[in-house]
Amino acid sequence: SISNELTGGKGTNGDPVKGRLCVKDNLKKITEECNDVDVLIIVTSLNGGTSCGASPAISEFVRAATNCFTIAVVAFPSCTKNILQMNKAIKALENLEKNVDFIVLSHDIKAHKNLPQNQLLEKGALCFLSPFLETSTSLEKMKAHLAKDRFGVLGVGAITNPSKLACKKNLSKNLMTVPTRYAERVIITCSKKDCSQKDIEGIRKSMSKDLNPRTQKIKWRFFDNEYSDKRTLVTYLATAIKRKPSIVMKQMKRSSVCSFI
Repeated sequence: SISNELTGGKGTNGDPVKGRLCVKDNLKKITEECNDVDVLIIVTSLNGGTSCGASPAISEFVRAATNCFTIAVVAFPSCTKNILQMNKAIKALENLEKNVDFIVLSHDIKAHKNLPQNQLLEKGALCFLSPFLETSTSLEKMKAHLAKDRFGVLGVGAITNPSKLACKKNLSKNLMTVPTRYAERVIITCSKKDCSQKDIEGIRKSMSKDLNPRTQKIKWRFFDNEYSDKRTLVTYLATAIKRKPSIVMKQMKRSSVCSFI
């Protein structure tokens, strides 16, 4: 929550320092809420002062207090014309990278127009963790699985048309914007009703020309349609990215960032 003393309850006006101070001001309450937590999932959009300052602070303080396994699902701003906003987001991303066990970079306003941003991130995190939630996987096994990488890129799409043709088209074109040239593993999760084996092979073939030569075989995981709220929800996760997301963002031209995420 935003402290009345610090900001009058009106946000931080784009100041990450105030965002961090707001976390400190509510630190006791936050740590009490997370007292018995084994896994902390921070879902955030690095668009302004509150998120850019508060998200790294929460991961830092809670992780130190509880020693929990920390995953950050981060939306990076896709409006690349605002240099100041991009610089703040990159700085916040650097701070998050220091204080989480696994970080997933996702879309922002580039997300599917029929799925609000908060739902996109929440459902993306849910689908990312679905292989662990659906089984009796222990925390240690999950840690071991994610220990292979530290960074990932998550793509999420909601398809309102239930036809297989529409689903196949969206999977093969609109949703496959993942930077496969940087990834060494590509994992795709989708509803059991989405794709036939023929569809999967077609998508695999269409992606192959952009894949990193070192990329391992594309893996598919299927889940029940209950997650998608009457929409077909598809996610993919490219992992084993050698360079930190913040470094990649700095090196790329601003006009290329949208295509990267």
